[in-house]
Amino acid sequence: MMSVKECNKLTLKTLRKLLGMNQAEFAQALGLERRQTVSEWERGKARPSLSVSQVKALDNLLDTVGLRLKDLPDDVSQ
Repeated sequence: MMSVKECNKLTLKTLRKLLGMNQAEFAQALGLERRQTVSEWERGKARPSLSVSQVKALDNLLDTVGLRLKDLPDDVSQ
């Protein structure tokens, strides 16, 4: 499990890598239509906006690495 300090520095890119996924796999796991959406999030070109089903999918992914939604910082961009 990550420490609080490590969680506060967590970005989408580091989370994706922690999950062992590339952008396409992460996009598919969240039910996104485009891999480019993940790229835009990671580069700060767009902010994540997830549906309830996508939040549930993210919660399931986080569970696989011992994290919970509340462990994520409020801003996980770049």
